[in-house]
Amino acid sequence: MVIRLFLRPYRYVLKQRKRFSALITACLCLTLAIFIIWDFYSVRIPIFGFHDIYSDETKTYQSTAPYLDYKTSDLKSFIVDLIHENYWFLSAKNIDDYFISKRLAIPQEKKGHRAIALSFDDAYESVHTQVLPILEAIEDEYGIKIPIILFLNSERMAGESQKHPQQAHYLTCEQVQSGWITGFYDLQSAGAAHRILTKDDPKTISEDLTKDQRWLHNCIKDVSNSAVIKNEDVGQHFAYPYNRVNLNVRQIVSRYYQTAYRYDRRLQRMGWTTRRYSISRLGVDRKTPLWWMRWQAHRASYLTIL
Repeated sequence: MVIRLFLRPYRYVLKQRKRFSALITACLCLTLAIFIIWDFYSVRIPIFGFHDIYSDETKTYQSTAPYLDYKTSDLKSFIVDLIHENYWFLSAKNIDDYFISKRLAIPQEKKGHRAIALSFDDAYESVHTQVLPILEAIEDEYGIKIPIILFLNSERMAGESQKHPQQAHYLTCEQVQSGWITGFYDLQSAGAAHRILTKDDPKTISEDLTKDQRWLHNCIKDVSNSAVIKNEDVGQHFAYPYNRVNLNVRQIVSRYYQTAYRYDRRLQRMGWTTRRYSISRLGVDRKTPLWWMRWQAHRASYLTIL
């Protein structure tokens, strides 16, 4: 009798532990099931983010962040690989129209393909001198026009830095016009002055954003008479400068832009959990190996379940 009385609390604790273990197991199984369902019904789209692109020869100037630079030959090799594998290259408008807002249905000819996007930050002139020739050569050889998303800073583009050979060179309005009117440049915004917006007050943030939009629209208004290319697609999507964002910045950005992008080293998953003002990008820098970029690209979903 004494032994039974002694064991009774122990048996109770053991029973509670078993119940707790069963509950934990059930929660883990439920979480796994939700993740599998979410992964199955979401669409994975790699969105790569580049900065300055340098030639394989000697650079004649330094970018503002040399560790983010990427080599021209590796970029060309990467893009050609994607061409051979029939990737669908998306603009910011495509991403919003087909995968976020879903205003448009996926084109039938894109079913079975994988989608990807290439973006370039900070308005470096190398987009025009290094990247555009690659895109033009690809169009000539393969008959495919690849749009690239440019997140631009108008104050850099309107400045005088391009006159100083030892400083970073930035795009000019004329260069932006030529790439835009031919359908290669998707012109979007990263704020006029490339400010750390999380340190600014709401008024300063709003002024910076609207100034950048006005500059972009004014830049292309004289060449926007084409019935094919519409200027209302310009400056409608945003990338957070320095990848700095908080709730206040996000709320202000949402007043002026349809979507916003940040670097978080994740593939963007399009589905019921998509946050249009926190779209994921994969940052690429000088040390990023080509195999890693190809691996991330191969993780993209085939557009067969849409």
